[in-house]
Amino acid sequence: MRILVGVFFSAQLLIGLSACSSSPEIAKSVDPSSSEFSPSAVAEAEYADQESVDKSLTVKIGDGMPEFEIKLHAIYDGASNNLAVQTITVIDSSDGAVKQVIPIPELTMFGQTQIWGRGWHEDTTDLVFEDLNFDGYLDINLYDALNGNYRIERIYLVWNPEKMLFENDRRLNQIVLACFDQEKQLIYGMERGSAADHYYSTFQYIGGEPTLVRYLSQEGLLPTPEMLEYLEEVGLPPQPNLMGFHEVESVRVEAAGQMETVRDDYVFYDMPDNRNNSDEDMVGSFDASSEVGKQIAAMG
Repeated sequence: MRILVGVFFSAQLLIGLSACSSSPEIAKSVDPSSSEFSPSAVAEAEYADQESVDKSLTVKIGDGMPEFEIKLHAIYDGASNNLAVQTITVIDSSDGAVKQVIPIPELTMFGQTQIWGRGWHEDTTDLVFEDLNFDGYLDINLYDALNGNYRIERIYLVWNPEKMLFENDRRLNQIVLACFDQEKQLIYGMERGSAADHYYSTFQYIGGEPTLVRYLSQEGLLPTPEMLEYLEEVGLPPQPNLMGFHEVESVRVEAAGQMETVRDDYVFYDMPDNRNNSDEDMVGSFDASSEVGKQIAAMG
């Protein structure tokens, strides 16, 4: 289950990793009026002359649970045109009791969230309520910052039904560009090595741990004239937009408790307009251990 709410959003290789390390930690809860949090010494000095931007949301995170009011307190940094979220306050709407006040800066990648723009917008997804660990409770998925040219950092606050608190689950930060498939209860990740090199991972919760169960390495191979001539000799007709990839796929073998390679191929696609390749575009595939595969490797 996933709920998108109106908060502004702009837009490690995992080879050999079998499970995300560490455990969820209780998101620190403090009284925002105390000397411990006001809202933080760094933010107080850095944003003393900036305006506060607040947002209040309501959500029922699970069956038998009261409705929660989720209050976000942020400060607008005019110099960078970013919103820096300072606290998320969780309030039980049934009695008005504050369950948690979560300081956000200490959970960020760069010391403050970098949500682009001045205010919250109703058609975007900087804050998402979705079930991150597939236990039937909605969790908090908050945008943090853009890290490099494609990687997006987020803050994952997972509801612990035993402690009745949100916990910061840094294990999920190890999954780059994590996407949560509620139907299959899988988590997908993707990393880039270059414009033509991509690495796709699939995680599943096993024994409470996000565990790598599938990994696909797809590294670009631009056919040379020599390779094109050879490919035609072995039965691959000329293609106007031919692009090759060295694809290595591994899956988790439960009995062995480890990843094993199930496919190591050189795959060629006809890719008009530089669109993403798909099985429908595949025009040829050769096992890397075959004689053809060895010749392609030598020419690449």
